[in-house]
Amino acid sequence: MRLFELAGPGDAVGILSVIKGLADRDDIPSELPFATFKQLIKGDEMGLGTPQALIAFKNQQDPTGDVISKIDDSDRNNIKVILNTEVKSSDQQQAEPENTGKGPSVSAMASSNAKQLQPNF
Repeated sequence: MRLFELAGPGDAVGILSVIKGLADRDDIPSELPFATFKQLIKGDEMGLGTPQALIAFKNQQDPTGDVISKIDDSDRNNIKVILNTEVKSSDQQQAEPENTGKGPSVSAMASSNAKQLQPNF
């Protein structure tokens, strides 16, 4: 199947899923400029020719963000589709909350559990 032979907007998620899988295989983040995404799926023909339509598409077809992490429309001249790859892009890393260090460390929790599980002879 060629990329422009799509039955509907739902098939675009499939294409993005393939791109996400290739990026995960190569351990790279994946960001697509909106113009590239639109060209891959023939967005004007499918009703995805505007950034607003793209955001509505993401909310309808991928509300949990399994494939599309976010639509970065902060720069109207450089809108990007950011895929939810294993290796995060610079935009995704900035949006993630930082570890505050307020809770116990993994080592401390493991040590505590190990002491509780030791048999008393």
